[in-house]
Amino acid sequence: MSNPLDYDKFGHCTICSKNLVSEVAINGKIESRFTPDFNEVKLILSDNSKMRVCMCSECKNNFSQDKYVGVMNKVKKAWEMEVDKLNWDDQRKSSHIERMNQLSISSQV
Repeated sequence: MSNPLDYDKFGHCTICSKNLVSEVAINGKIESRFTPDFNEVKLILSDNSKMRVCMCSECKNNFSQDKYVGVMNKVKKAWEMEVDKLNWDDQRKSSHIERMNQLSISSQV
């Protein structure tokens, strides 16, 4: 992909941004399905919570600890985008983002 996303987006590889969702016709209806290249990586965050991120097979096979910061930066940017859409006051949004920005990836499950 020539322009990788700088945020985590559903159905796209968190590393390379490859779209891993396709539309297929099933019983005359168009439905979204993951491509055969779709994979997930399960991560443990610094607060001991678990998070799954989407990755293509190639990026999953090459995923290592040196990519944790880049993945987390994309996830945090996506969280900020989602919080901006919520019907919360600015103080609540700011407090939530501040708490989430303190998280980091500790390990892979």
